[in-house]
Amino acid sequence: MKKIVLIILIAITIQTQSFAESTTSYKDKKSGTITGHVIDNETKENVEYASVSLHNSKTKEIITGVLTNKKGIFSINKINPGKYFIKIDFIGYKTHTSKEIFINKRNKNFDLGDIYLRADADLLNNITVTVERTYIENKIDKKVVNIGKDLLTVGASATEIMNSLPSVDVDIEGNVSLRGNENVRILIDGRPSNLSAEELLETIPAESIEKVEIITNPSAKYDPDGISGILNIIIKQNKKLGFQGSVNAGIGSANNFSGINKYNGALNLSYKKGKWDILANYSYRENIRESSGDFVRTTITPIGGENILEQTSENERGRTSQTIKTGFGYSFSDKNKILYNANIRLSDGSSTNNLEYLSPMELKNTISETDFNTIRNDITYIHNFDNTSSIEINAYRNDSKNTGASVFATENTLGIQPNEKDSTIGKNSLTTAQADYNIETEDYKLEIGIKGQLRKIDSDYKYLTEDNSGNYIVDNNRSDHYLYDEKIFSTYTNYGKNWDKWSLQAGVRLEHVSTESGLIETEKYKSDNFNFYPSVFVVRKIGENNELGASYSKRVSRPSTRQLNPAKRFTDTLNIRMGNPYLNPEFTNSFELTFNSYWKGGSFNSAIFYRDILDKIQRVKLVDENGVSTTTYDNISNAQELGMEASVMTKLYDWWSINASANIYYSNLETDDPNYNNNGVNWFMKINNSFKMGKTWSLQASGKYTGKKIIPQGHIDPMYNMELGIQKSLFNKKATISFRLSDIFNTYKMTYYTTGSNFEEEGNRKWESRVAYLTFSYNFGDSMKNKKKGRKEGASEIDSEAVL
Repeated sequence: MKKIVLIILIAITIQTQSFAESTTSYKDKKSGTITGHVIDNETKENVEYASVSLHNSKTKEIITGVLTNKKGIFSINKINPGKYFIKIDFIGYKTHTSKEIFINKRNKNFDLGDIYLRADADLLNNITVTVERTYIENKIDKKVVNIGKDLLTVGASATEIMNSLPSVDVDIEGNVSLRGNENVRILIDGRPSNLSAEELLETIPAESIEKVEIITNPSAKYDPDGISGILNIIIKQNKKLGFQGSVNAGIGSANNFSGINKYNGALNLSYKKGKWDILANYSYRENIRESSGDFVRTTITPIGGENILEQTSENERGRTSQTIKTGFGYSFSDKNKILYNANIRLSDGSSTNNLEYLSPMELKNTISETDFNTIRNDITYIHNFDNTSSIEINAYRNDSKNTGASVFATENTLGIQPNEKDSTIGKNSLTTAQADYNIETEDYKLEIGIKGQLRKIDSDYKYLTEDNSGNYIVDNNRSDHYLYDEKIFSTYTNYGKNWDKWSLQAGVRLEHVSTESGLIETEKYKSDNFNFYPSVFVVRKIGENNELGASYSKRVSRPSTRQLNPAKRFTDTLNIRMGNPYLNPEFTNSFELTFNSYWKGGSFNSAIFYRDILDKIQRVKLVDENGVSTTTYDNISNAQELGMEASVMTKLYDWWSINASANIYYSNLETDDPNYNNNGVNWFMKINNSFKMGKTWSLQASGKYTGKKIIPQGHIDPMYNMELGIQKSLFNKKATISFRLSDIFNTYKMTYYTTGSNFEEEGNRKWESRVAYLTFSYNFGDSMKNKKKGRKEGASEIDSEAVL
């Protein structure tokens, strides 16, 4: 208990620091310095965020203290002449006490070298590792949200996690936006995926997410894709010795409690001992969702008449997915390590969509089935040259195949029409290879890297019509075979410097991109270009707990294959979709000013941002004189976005904590066509309240409000919803049972208005509401220790204010 109190006192009295920071400058030659490298005795891995305290040999009192950085290194500087000893503590380890150290004029600098900590078996038996409350870490080029139990994640997917984060919004159709811009890049453990954002987030259980990196102005180290930035989802990894496991299972209701149609379960196993780290995970998700919608479109004909089209729709979509993940890590020595992960995802889905046109009268029923399978392999080699430099070499491969088929049945004023079908066979491969060299000292950081990326997409689409004999014949005019080939080669350098209260980081990424795409039977569209992407960050510490920052980066958004594919889709003959092969990438210059503040038990984060976007890609709708719409994409405008955001996470009382954020921004779209010009203010806010009710009960209540949203040809009306969750800990906090209810007041729906030169359209979309989730989870395994900064509870608890 004394050891834990000591750690709390040290953590409260110093600011949790990054590698390049220390308590004072190392350059003062009139003072002494003590340095060292803290290592786990059994695994030989670095022990990060261990508490290192300097004591007077005579009085035994603490003089000062620091935390080890992510490489286990510490440096205590500006030590006056005298006799001292140091103590190193971390929960789960025995305290290490050094021999006496005599600082004098002749011996001012002491390097204690490698210091090995041994496990404390007695203390390990009483520790359960949890993250009790979500908290934010601000780094020079990103914001890291460590996910806690206070978010409403019971039985949920990564989509619900995203909706709880500051700066991030997920709309009713599953589109993710960062600071109001949907052009955001989503990574999993720093790697891209072949899945769309909606599909990707729906397949990741919320309970598997350790943290999310919100990178609004990415440095040159990152790929430049994503106008608004990057969301990097970090999956939980085993940090404990011995055998560990967890199992969870859950069910969810249909719309308005009408039966049970959602199921999920997962088994996670890991083993870590000596040089080996092995894991195996399996998860299953089955989900059926309902939605409905309607719209009225009025078209002005060339002779001044009106053509009115009314449509209502009902949709039921089901999806089942199984994910198998396995991997291992092996340490050849203290300096060499290899990591391998394999991920297999098997997914199938079905949907039923009923369209009813009231004017003209027509009924259309669509039944679809899809299969989507993905295999991912990832191997990494890490070599540490010394305590300050390392190289990481990675090879990554993602292969996916999707097949789909639909049947369209139509009935109109002419009677029942012949059925129609379509089928799709798609293949998508992504291969990357990269090497990153890194140097980090007390004074500076240098990063250098190279990367190659190859992507191939093959999509074969067939449309078939039924003849009088009941046979299906391929309609070549509505079928297509699309190919896409992309090669990207890049290199970057990033340099960071720290002095006194200032931190500076600057870098540039050079990139060559070549693409070839088009329908297999037509001429290909080729592109070849070279670009550079600079980034600059400056941070100034104000006192002990505040910091002010400024940053700039250049970003790009490349058109997707859906946006490029020129083939028309006629699944809804009155609402046609097609891509535009002549699209150019859109570029943005992004500027940001930030202010962050910390206090015991909380933090405040704020930013003012400005984005100047060139050749913005927008979805546009054209309607002919018969009222038939064609939706496509074009570089229709330049755009400017100016906004500000603020978020606060704090503990109001021992039993009540809140997590609230707000984002407001002005967007201005400038085009040569006045039909697409638009501007206005957009905003959204969210709040999550967490309440502790005794030692084993907790309650969460959250709300979200999205104001009027400006879109190129109109706007979307305000939307809001509320959720509620309750959780009970069982079996000495090894198990939990949780309940969550979404959209309590049945209010979450979307109403939109669009206009063009000859039409007006008003529509509504409504997804399922009042869905209840019940989940049980249980952790098992050997007594372990956690060697990562976080929260511990069990025999004792360190709350979040100890490390904020």
